[in-house]
Amino acid sequence: MLAGRWPRLGLAPAALIAIGGYVVSSYLPFVYGWGGTSSLFVAPLIAAGALADVHGERSPFRVRTMVWLGEISFAFYMLHRIVIMQVHRLFAATGGTFPPVAAAGLILAALALSVFLSWLLYTYVENPLVRRFSRPRVRPEPEVGLKPHAPA
Repeated sequence: MLAGRWPRLGLAPAALIAIGGYVVSSYLPFVYGWGGTSSLFVAPLIAAGALADVHGERSPFRVRTMVWLGEISFAFYMLHRIVIMQVHRLFAATGGTFPPVAAAGLILAALALSVFLSWLLYTYVENPLVRRFSRPRVRPEPEVGLKPHAPA
């Protein structure tokens, strides 16, 4: 993308490709549909978001909330399954059937708990460890007279 070789698709068409891919993947066998083909349909959306960043354009992915969710995403990945399993275990003793509104509330509570715990893990474990063990990024000085490549 920085070399200017990725086709400029735009966020809206890339989002339509991702949504279409989601629909197509739902008709494929589970492992094949979600494990393989879904990445093909999501890649243009990721690339379109990155291109928007490179060009300084507006993007829903640049909103402060989305950036924060991206920062805690690894911690969320590590914790959300644990939260889901513990909530399931806690409420399985009740017979496991809930009215739809209560079930939706339970799902939202599990999501909120996962996000909160992810923030704690990111803030008090991941970030301090990254600061402690990573090296500062050294940015090379641009050579005199050379301009950065401007994508077409």
